[in-house]
Amino acid sequence: MSLGLELQSPGSTRGYSIDWRDLFGEGVVNGSAWTISPQSGGVPSVSDAGYAAGIALCRVSGLTERGLYEVTSRVTLGGVIEERSFTLRGGAQ
Repeated sequence: MSLGLELQSPGSTRGYSIDWRDLFGEGVVNGSAWTISPQSGGVPSVSDAGYAAGIALCRVSGLTERGLYEVTSRVTLGGVIEERSFTLRGGAQ
């Protein structure tokens, strides 16, 4: 499931979240992970990934100006694996 386009200034670190409560409530999940795939530009990174009360959280840094990236949250609960993604573009500094 794609959630749209976000802009982030290159050189900045910004937090993102995806709300999973519509599928999993606020319960504890078996696994939660974030990935970032550059479609163009730079070597971005995801840090401080976590999951609490039905919301997956992370911080993204290392974007380049006009770079395009796909950020994905993957959550597992009882054998069910779901993914939600959004596109992130490095804006002008």
